[in-house]
Amino acid sequence: MKLPGRPKTINQVVSLPVGSILPSPHQPRRDFNLAELDILAKSIAQNGLLCPITVRKAPEGGNRYFLIAGERRLLACRRLGYEEVPAVITTAPEANAAVLTLIENLHRQDLNCFEEAEGIYALMKESGLSQQKICAMLAKPQPTVANKLRLLRLDPQVRQFLIDHGMGERIARSLLALTGADRQLRAARHILQNQMSARQAEAYIATLTGPKKGNRR
Repeated sequence: MKLPGRPKTINQVVSLPVGSILPSPHQPRRDFNLAELDILAKSIAQNGLLCPITVRKAPEGGNRYFLIAGERRLLACRRLGYEEVPAVITTAPEANAAVLTLIENLHRQDLNCFEEAEGIYALMKESGLSQQKICAMLAKPQPTVANKLRLLRLDPQVRQFLIDHGMGERIARSLLALTGADRQLRAARHILQNQMSARQAEAYIATLTGPKKGNRR
């Protein structure tokens, strides 16, 4: 039996100045829960940063890096006033970096449905890959990705209302049956005021879009 050889060094951890790390241009997340960041910061203060962040060299050169994975960890270290942070430097191409950033967010903390849709759309646009290939990279069925992308048809005002009030993806999709931001927003407010479930919301919207009955004679 062949004995295993000496372990290979693939990615080494280095210590980088916090100020040299730039936000990922592919970060789909817009909002970070400050209470959760404080909890993470306390854990890092007590136990250290157990999982290094991942970065890639900025294309313009110099000692600047774009973050790929670990934005919450980096933000927590900044809240603690750390001047340096452990990091792994990868040579991932631009398209791969976008995939890694999106996947890292999907695995570590739920994005809201609109952040996920925006991330997938940005990935398709910047990489030039087809929706089918993006689905394979993200290990998601094509109908799921297509439904996510459809959410971007909603007016930004409607999207923000749904996010602010914690109204889920199923309700958001049902609003697509209505034309115009004003009509969608009125329906969303009605659903919220009446505390409708997703199924009730779908039934309500069906009454708004169904054929009108003529007057009986």
